[in-house]
Amino acid sequence: MASADQESRTESDARLIYDGQCPLCRSFVSRYGLSKGRLDLVDARHHPEEVRRLERLGCRLDEGMVLELGDERYHGDQAVRMAAVAGRGRGPLSRGMLWWLSSRRRARLSYPLLKAVRRVMLKGLGVGPIRP
Repeated sequence: MASADQESRTESDARLIYDGQCPLCRSFVSRYGLSKGRLDLVDARHHPEEVRRLERLGCRLDEGMVLELGDERYHGDQAVRMAAVAGRGRGPLSRGMLWWLSSRRRARLSYPLLKAVRRVMLKGLGVGPIRP
């Protein structure tokens, strides 16, 4: 018998659950070569069951995106770092940003700033927190 966690998964072993209303998150997904086919992209705002499942596992999507690779789960700065390692940047600025985020230390130190920028952008757009 499959667990609730297994039942909510699609056939892909690589999934990125992110805030589709956040311009910063959307840019990260599109600009850095993270696309369908390489991983299953899940907009948390359209999948409340995913939000609930991840919250039960201790991952709050308002605190950071989640990257699931097989049985491994990465949240926040770890998810961004792992996605950056797998990403493909277009242009020198994108490649530089991927290089910056591919370091554990740099991703960890940068992530609070990225979260703050996200919050300001969402507030300016009148978008509230992700709710299950």
